[in-house]
Amino acid sequence: MAVKVRCTLVVPVVDADPEAIFEAVQIDNAGYAEGRLEGGRLVFEVEGDDARVRATLNDLIVCLRNAMDVVTQFDRGAMGTRSGAGGDGPDRSDQEEDGDPGEGQDRTGDAAP
Repeated sequence: MAVKVRCTLVVPVVDADPEAIFEAVQIDNAGYAEGRLEGGRLVFEVEGDDARVRATLNDLIVCLRNAMDVVTQFDRGAMGTRSGAGGDGPDRSDQEEDGDPGEGQDRTGDAAP
């Protein structure tokens, strides 16, 4: 028999932008968890049968951790920028104008076998 439960997850955010993290996880949680910002904390409410709540909280925690890692790295400048925007993306100078690799090369820029 499934048991109905309600759980509140409160996540203090110290080293990153709470709003950026909140926005990153909101799309994945629509319909599963109700979330809000309270100062520097993210608050999520999950309600349903025990198995659903457990699965939702597990997914939410994984998403939050990933979002925190990405936002923290981005804030510290560790993510760089995309190629073509003055960043340190991969060198594509060996590609032809249409984006295809030059003759004798595969898509990674290495010599084709």
